[in-house]
Amino acid sequence: MTASRQRPGPRVRIAPVAYGFGPVGKALHIARAIRAAAPGGLHLELTAPAHFAATAEPGLFDAVHDSAPEDRADLVVCVMNRAAAATAADRGERVVFVDSLAWLWDEPLPVGAFCDCYLYQDLPVLPVPERNIAPMREAIPVGAIADAPAAPARPARPPAAPAPDTTVVSIAGVENFEVSVAAGNAWYARLVVDALGDFARRRPGQARQVEVFGNTEAIAWAGGLPAPLRIGSGAQRDFLAATAASGRTLASPGLTTIIELLSTGVPLAFLPPQNYSQVRIARAFAETGIPGLNWDSEALDWLAGHDVPERVGSQIVRNTVAESYASGRTPDPDAFDALLLERTAPLPQDRVTRLLGALDGAADVAKAVLARL
Repeated sequence: MTASRQRPGPRVRIAPVAYGFGPVGKALHIARAIRAAAPGGLHLELTAPAHFAATAEPGLFDAVHDSAPEDRADLVVCVMNRAAAATAADRGERVVFVDSLAWLWDEPLPVGAFCDCYLYQDLPVLPVPERNIAPMREAIPVGAIADAPAAPARPARPPAAPAPDTTVVSIAGVENFEVSVAAGNAWYARLVVDALGDFARRRPGQARQVEVFGNTEAIAWAGGLPAPLRIGSGAQRDFLAATAASGRTLASPGLTTIIELLSTGVPLAFLPPQNYSQVRIARAFAETGIPGLNWDSEALDWLAGHDVPERVGSQIVRNTVAESYASGRTPDPDAFDALLLERTAPLPQDRVTRLLGALDGAADVAKAVLARL
């Protein structure tokens, strides 16, 4: 555990599930909103592995733990973290559960019995079925979870930022995550890295316009990037600042990244989906005109038009990615080149609002948290 200070007041612990950037990214947005609503008035902690915690800016949390400490919290905010919610309830701690995928589940999450309230992200583009919220003790819709208005402003162009004609590519999320063949996340990084390497060999001059952010451990495991492709460095806020200064960003269709980029006016294109939720998200955003790639897969073509249990859909996607790697099916070179090199205007703000609704989800969560202290 590392701790910066001990504040007076209630102890609030935020526990995101350790899976990709999405949950920890939302946890950071929520923490900033809580700080803005109650500056200095409570003790705010984060429970997350060290490589997740490292994405937080200094001073945001009063303490950071890699597992729940012995001291009980007055309230535990669990972001997609069912195990932490059950553990906190067993310890007699009050629990607020934040679910950004309530639109995805084929049945309600089994958290209603031990949570004080269930906060679900409700976006116009991804409506939540009534069946998934009906059993909850208190189900409260929240808006898109993005940066709190009081968060420190990102610089328009950080030091050594990409030029406006640069394309930023995001691969594999949070730094230092465990690359796992069994989980199916290893082959995805390799396929994207291979496609980028092929692009650099075909177009070495234009490859200088591409900067890759993401998990350097996964990129290295996947064979690394040939020159002149560049690897960006820094936390998620450095990535977002780089995208704001670039001509386009390519990323897999993860919901947190989409919300962050569309809300800041960044031209966006989609890499192929790497899990089932991203297949559904890409389908939901298909009418927006955001360009993107898909796998050459009859199974995923079928999956895009059918709703199936999450565990079934996830297995189909994992199998597709692994089979694509085994057979050497990287994304279509011409389509990939077009995404990297062509420039498009960002979606108009009124269109973004119709898709995402109000960007006040973090403030909504902060309000619910403070009301229960």
